Amino acid sequence: MDKKTFYITTPIYYPSGNPHIGHCYCTLACDAMARYKRMQG
Repeated sequence: MDKKTFYITTPIYYPSGNPHIGHCYCTLACDAMARYKRMQG
């Protein structure tokens, strides 16, 4: 059975605005999902 391709990306953070909790949340959520998918094979 073919393995399905999985892509996950984060937005590009521009320096025109102040950093906020959403930046951290998005990065951490994507990192956790990528690690989980890697562990699943």
